[in-house]
Amino acid sequence: MELLDVKDPRIITRLIQSGQIKALKVGGRYKINLQSLVRFANCEGR
Repeated sequence: MELLDVKDPRIITRLIQSGQIKALKVGGRYKINLQSLVRFANCEGR
């Protein structure tokens, strides 16, 4: 969450569920694909 400067984890969950960030759900927690996260962060900054 620090990479995107997001305070509320529900925002990240919504981004994952909408397909904007790729992640796998493992044992009730999301494992986020770093490349997808960086790509999303770079597009958000523009």
